[in-house]
Order: sequence, then C-alpha cells, then structure tokens
Amino acid sequence: MKRNINFKNVLCMAAITLVTGMLGGCEDNSIATPVGKLPNETALDNNFGMLKCDMTTSDLEITMTNTKTPDFAFFYQTVKPVEQDTRITMKIDLDLVDKYNEEHGTEYRKMSTISIEGISNNGAMTIKAGDTMSDTIMVRLNPLGTLHDYSLLPITVELPEESGIRPSRDSNEIYYKIYYKRSTYPWLSPMKADMKKYKMVGFIDGEKVNASIAKEFIMVLYDNETFGPGHYELWETSWYAYLYDIINVNAATLGYANGKVTLNQSANFKKQLSNMSSLSSYGIKRCVTLKAEGTGLGFCNLTDEQITAFVAEVKKLANYRVDGINLMDEGAEYGINGHPAANATSYPKLIKALRESLGKTKLITVTITGDPAGSLASEAAGIRAGEYIDYAWTWVNTKIMNPWEDSSIEKPIAGLDKSQYGGFSTDEYTFDYENDESYPETLREKLYDKGLGKLYIMRNIPFWSDALEATPYHANINAGAAAFYRVEGGHKYEPDINYLHNGKYKDMKGDKNYYEM
Repeated sequence: MKRNINFKNVLCMAAITLVTGMLGGCEDNSIATPVGKLPNETALDNNFGMLKCDMTTSDLEITMTNTKTPDFAFFYQTVKPVEQDTRITMKIDLDLVDKYNEEHGTEYRKMSTISIEGISNNGAMTIKAGDTMSDTIMVRLNPLGTLHDYSLLPITVELPEESGIRPSRDSNEIYYKIYYKRSTYPWLSPMKADMKKYKMVGFIDGEKVNASIAKEFIMVLYDNETFGPGHYELWETSWYAYLYDIINVNAATLGYANGKVTLNQSANFKKQLSNMSSLSSYGIKRCVTLKAEGTGLGFCNLTDEQITAFVAEVKKLANYRVDGINLMDEGAEYGINGHPAANATSYPKLIKALRESLGKTKLITVTITGDPAGSLASEAAGIRAGEYIDYAWTWVNTKIMNPWEDSSIEKPIAGLDKSQYGGFSTDEYTFDYENDESYPETLREKLYDKGLGKLYIMRNIPFWSDALEATPYHANINAGAAAFYRVEGGHKYEPDINYLHNGKYKDMKGDKNYYEM
C-alpha cells in the first residue's frame, strides 16, 4: 500500500543537539532530525560536527520548473575548532534514496544524473586550523533534465578518519524533496541561457520592502517583426525569464561598541533572511549590503585585528542562506569619536580577507560611492582589490560612468576587468524620456560597445506602483534592457518587463504581502 507523501513535513538530517546558537541574532536554523546517542567512551573529548545547508526546513521542499535553476549552498561546522586544516568531501549519493524510502515508507524516485549540473570544487570543503566552519560548496541542478515529478536528492559527506570529527547518526545527510512542475507559464517559452544578454542587479530597502518581491518580475523577449507590446495572447512563441539576477538587501551594518567592531542586523533582518531564501529557486543570487552606521568606523579605517573580527562575523552571515555580500562604503563619518581618518590600505585588506574567508563560491560586489572608496583605484599593501571581487558598479544616479575614460570622476578599481563593471545605475523616480541617458543607443555606444559589463543596476525596487506599464520604473528598465539586444537575422528582438503574480499580470498597488514585514 502506498503512503501519501506529505510535503509539509520535510526532514533535514543535519542537526546535532550539542550545537546551539551557532549564529547569534539570526533566525533559528535548527531542523528536527532523529539524533543518535553519543558515544559513551571519551564523548567529551570528541569533536562533533554536522553538515549544514543555507535553507530553512520548508525550503527543503523544492519546486522546480523548466526555467528555475536552484543553487544550494552547504558547509560543515564543528563544535570545537579543528587542530589542523581538515578536508571534507561532500557528494550526492543517490543510493540513499532506497534507504530513505525503506525507513519512511515513501516512494520517491532518484533524480536523473543529467539533472545534476555540477558541484563546485568537486565537493571539497576545508576547515582551516583553529576554525569551526568550512568554506561553502555550491550544488546546481539542471531543471531541463529533471524527469520525475517527485524525486529525492540526498547530500552527504565523507570525513577523514584522522580528523577526529565524529558525527551523530544521520547528521551528515541532508535530503531535498524535489517537485518538478513542468510548465510555469504555458503561454510563454523559457529563455535559453544565451538569450538573456545582461545581468539585472536590484537593491531593496530591507526596512520597507519584502525581498521576495524580486521573483515577481519577469522579462519577455519578443520579435517585434511579428508581435508587439500588449499582445500577450500572441506570445506563445516569445520567451521569458525572471528579470533579476542579483538582489542586494540593505539589512546589516558595520558598528562599534565596547571597544569592538560589530556586525549589526536591522530590525527586520530575521524576516528578510526568510524572505530571501526562496529566491535561489528562481536563479536569483541573494546578497546582503553592508554599510557603516556613523560611529566613525568604516571599511577604510579598520585595523588588521578589526578586519579579522569583522570578517569572522561576515562569514557566519554569508554561510546562512545568502549567496554573497555587497560592500557600500557609506555612512561611516570617518574620524569622529576618536577613530582614525580613512586610509588607503584598510579597504583592500578587508576585501582580500573576505575573499580568502568566503571562498570562490560566494559573491563579493562593491558599490562605488565616491571617496574614500576611490582608494581602491590604486594597489595598496601589495593588494589589487579588483582581483578579489566579482562585480563593481557605480552609484551615481542616471549618469553613465566609464572609469576608464580620462574625463570620468570615477577611477577603475585596480585589478578589475572592464567586463565586471556596471556603469549605469538608476531608480524609479528619475526618468526623462527626452534627455535620460538610459536610452538604448546611448548606453550601447558609451558603455557596452567599449567593453564595460552588461550590468544594469536598479537602485530601488519599488513595493508598489500605479499601472506598472506606465511607471518610470517600467520605462527605465525597458529602455536599458533594449540596449543589450540588436537586430539579429533581420528581426529586432525587444524586451518587455512585467510584474507577474499568481500567473496573472496586475499592478502592484495594494499587494501588502510585499511591503508588510
């Protein structure tokens, strides 16, 4: 007799009762799991560890479609610091599906191997000597390869015997329950990877706007030789994708209290972590923007000891349900309250230390706000900061910036390639249809044809608007997005941006789910 599958009761086999409060101030990430008895012999001498994921319990039920490309982040954490560098290997073990079905009376199918796109660093994680937390490993699935409606994806690890790390029963296993929904928007076809020719970066005010709104925007690419805006009923042969690629949520700051540097969380931080968690299933990278908070201390005047302490706090944050961090050197008030003035070496040292701590799988981006962040333009302390970041972009509103031009008020970050720099940022309130620099021809000629990154930065994702199609926000994005599409094969492809909710186009006014925390 078949047992009904209850998708509300998702089991993440990744908790050890000895470990509590691993991330002070963040949402409780504990997940119910049957934990075996600890060994009787020298139990207190053992160093226990567990495999952890960056999702909440409910997130371990994954709904995949033909356009969602989920990324899952994993790391390993021990109770006590390890004595030497310890290498741990994470792997996908499909044979555990049979074990799980037998123990739970379920009938999950094994995921097809073509559905597993890749594992970063071949699954190798390292806990450095004196630390308790490994670097992060990413697993990416291929939604086009998923064949079964209900599948189970088991993640496990191998521990070297000489490590001295002892897991409790099943604490090294995480099970993802995958539901494959074969069509999201049946009237549209999903874009292929090479059809979306730019990255859309958005910023969200973490105090006002629910971060999950980012998944409600889609872009539709149509051939205007055949169709036109507004003729949605004719779009069976057009293509769509989720609009945003990277979301930055303002939710944490660098502070100073009792003689120590601190990483302070906003009032809505816990809720925003939960709000952000679902975005990974839509292929959206989730990042937290870090600023200063007016104490006189910021990214540009930290001591080496303060950098070490701050990086340790950021690592804890980055390993819990976010894909990276965005550094915005703003609000420090350098030099007050007895703190030193900004210097040329602190910021590059901080960026290098963050990359070494977070590894290659986490995004590190920099928003250029002017001096003193301009110190990144030169090599300092032997560090070229651009070699350690993924992207940088201007924060000057609605003005094209090309730091590689002599006349630019911004200077290029040392070691940063042109293709990693976004030279145009805008928000919903500043669109002049006659004079605005976001005209497609202007962006193409001044930025993209000169080798700068195909990045389009929206400084403020709104939480409502009247008749979205008529708003400056809508017009601005469409004008900018059009800069990335040319006439190909005699047909001109143009984008159209829409807000989608529950499968229907609608305006956002009154949709309180997104502006009530």
